[in-house]
Amino acid sequence: MNNLSLKKKYFFSITLVCLISLAIVSTVSYIISYRVVLDTTKSKIEMASQRYSYEIDSWLKSQINHLNNIKEDIEINASFYNEEHIETLLKQKLQFADGQVLDYYIGFQDKRLLSGTGWQPTADYDCTTRDWYKQAVNVDGIVLTPPYVDSDTGKMVITISEPLVMGNQTVGVLAADITVDYLVQLVNNIKFTSDSYAFLMDGQKNIMAYPNHSFYPTEKRSYQIEEILNGRLSQLADQIDRGTYTLVQLQDYDGKQKYFYLSEIGTSQWILGFSIPTSEVTDNLHTLLQGFAYACIISICISMAVIFLLLSGLLKPVLHLTKIVKQFGDKEMDVRCKISSDDEIGELGKAFNNMADTIQNYSMTLEHKVTERTRELNEKNAKIQDSIEYAKMIQQTILPDDIEISKMLKDYFIIWKPRDVVGGDLYWMRKFEDGFTIAVGDCTGHGVPGALMTMAVSAILDRIADVICHDDPAFILNELNQLLNQSLRRGSNGSDIQDGLDAGIIFVSNHGKILYSGARISLYVIKDGETTEIKGIAKTIGVESSNKDKDFTNETIQLEKGMSFYLATDGMKDQVGGENRLPFGKKRLLAVLESIQQCTMEEQKEIIWTTYENYKKDEMSRDDVTMFGFRL
Repeated sequence: MNNLSLKKKYFFSITLVCLISLAIVSTVSYIISYRVVLDTTKSKIEMASQRYSYEIDSWLKSQINHLNNIKEDIEINASFYNEEHIETLLKQKLQFADGQVLDYYIGFQDKRLLSGTGWQPTADYDCTTRDWYKQAVNVDGIVLTPPYVDSDTGKMVITISEPLVMGNQTVGVLAADITVDYLVQLVNNIKFTSDSYAFLMDGQKNIMAYPNHSFYPTEKRSYQIEEILNGRLSQLADQIDRGTYTLVQLQDYDGKQKYFYLSEIGTSQWILGFSIPTSEVTDNLHTLLQGFAYACIISICISMAVIFLLLSGLLKPVLHLTKIVKQFGDKEMDVRCKISSDDEIGELGKAFNNMADTIQNYSMTLEHKVTERTRELNEKNAKIQDSIEYAKMIQQTILPDDIEISKMLKDYFIIWKPRDVVGGDLYWMRKFEDGFTIAVGDCTGHGVPGALMTMAVSAILDRIADVICHDDPAFILNELNQLLNQSLRRGSNGSDIQDGLDAGIIFVSNHGKILYSGARISLYVIKDGETTEIKGIAKTIGVESSNKDKDFTNETIQLEKGMSFYLATDGMKDQVGGENRLPFGKKRLLAVLESIQQCTMEEQKEIIWTTYENYKKDEMSRDDVTMFGFRL
């Protein structure tokens, strides 16, 4: 290489750089193209999944509505319907079922059974021991059994059942045996390409539709997705258990690698799956890469020709020195002139090298000092961050444990999101012999100061509940105001500390009586889609130097079936977002709460938080966010 001319050296060097750059660009382009094609495929599957899931869900809702119409007819006209009339009604409904329903029947608590087909059970038949009966009574609602094969017809069947109430008393269970032939045929006909297929599972991962019919349920057993193909599809079972569904590549029953995607069907929580050949992705990708390869070859040829022509006339020693000086000016401190001739250019090159050595020495010394200072700052920052993280751990220990809360509440959710690592919001809960008490508070400040306030407030609440009172929210707030003022009376500089908190406290007695009192925090009670706001007084606890009572009063609520209760700090309502950067607001929050009353509290939590995040988008969080919701 040393014997080559300057022109050839630069020609080969620049050509090599071009080749390496093209290799890097090719690799990056392949990765990007692969992700784009994969995302496109996933989008197509998701659209198809939504379509077919909706069709299956609609079919199931239709069957449930038919059964519910029968139930409502009997319950509303309970005085009219005797056994003969009920049996006639079941027969009539069965005639209009278009063959999709094998039988409508009612199992009574006294073990009697009325059937639309007129079937008479044997003397030892006890309907109250059947799964469809027990599950409906235990859930007190609509239940779908896993699919099974009917012994008389040989068809795959599910049973839908729900309690039958007459005179405010559950007298039995109404049920329907429904064939799923329509759904199986629908799923089997789903195809994206000749090698793709769809499959269907119930909520317990039992296979209902699959290309290999040997995995269909029989009279003796059902097959779960993780049991077939020697467990090769067990990753799909793991996704179902976690409730998160992503595109995954697995080996299929034919030994080929395929993409699998699952989606959940709302009403039944069944799972609809899709299998797509990898060729759907790789074929399009290969076409893109082939075109890119041709473009690279042409680019290399043109580049080599241009480089050769330029180097023939421009590469001279003076340009080399100019380039070295420029590189040094761009902070490439290691660059040196390689001209060794004895002429003026050579002398200039040697002088440049001496100057560069001196500047580099100064630069390295300065850089070493900067590095030392940076290391010291990083160590201090790390200690501070470690302290804050430890403070977060300590703050979380004062919050009620989910296990203890679940012993008092079966259907609840808690949203607790500090703006920083730690925050000034808290929730508190204690159980007593005559009921339990819940408190939600918003202390002054954020971060570490707010967290210290929450620990002080939690300790004071524990003291009040253990020593003074636990079943009178207004009295508790007055005591909290007194004790917090005493604790924060004087600052280190002799001035009053103007910190305090907003709070709301609920006491729920074992007899269904509920007391509430609040300081700038409202209790929202929702029943039958209507919201009642019980406001606290417009004063903050502990913020004034005076420790006089603040006229807290209790509001009494008589518990009724279907009531939902919500306590929230102002962090969510005050958050700015949306197109116009306006606060989220109480009106929007209540609209969301009223629209999700049919959901469990855990489902409500996900919907509320997703709505809030979508509204906030990239806006910075303004405040800590806390919400406590529950049903009794």
